[in-house]
Amino acid sequence: MKILHLIPNFSKSMGGPSTSLIGTCVAQKNLGLSVKVFTGKIDKKNSNYHNINIKKINIFNLNNLLDLKKQIQQAEIIHFHSFFNLFIIVVIILSHNSKAKKIISPRGTADQYNINTKKKLIKKIYYFFAIFFIKKINAIHYQSIDEFKNSGILNRHIKKKNYFTKWKFIN
Repeated sequence: MKILHLIPNFSKSMGGPSTSLIGTCVAQKNLGLSVKVFTGKIDKKNSNYHNINIKKINIFNLNNLLDLKKQIQQAEIIHFHSFFNLFIIVVIILSHNSKAKKIISPRGTADQYNINTKKKLIKKIYYFFAIFFIKKINAIHYQSIDEFKNSGILNRHIKKKNYFTKWKFIN
């Protein structure tokens, strides 16, 4: 099985999302799965961390986007890590017609509190634009029950709902 992880910033200095993704990728590789990570930012020392296939791309570079589109078409599962981020919206749009199963882990970015704090207007414009594309997401991976409860912005628009938290599966 081919899994493609897409994360805006794959840096251990960013904390939770990157650290969590490293553990996920190592576990998936140990199960014999083909795992690739595409990111917009990475620490040079992390570029081959635990022999994970990591590629830094620039979403404003046509060759990078064409390479990413090729990887998206080959993937069987596409996992988006984050939500309110230009990198993520670009890759969600690129994957719109892919037959791969799509999972999003909002990592707190879809929490109502976070939406109503910084860059409120930009987030509302982004949300309005993203609604069309996020309807093709197959599952949401929440890190906690609180994240699930506070992420109504995704819950309202993703029709095929399977929710995963650290502790249990919610259907």
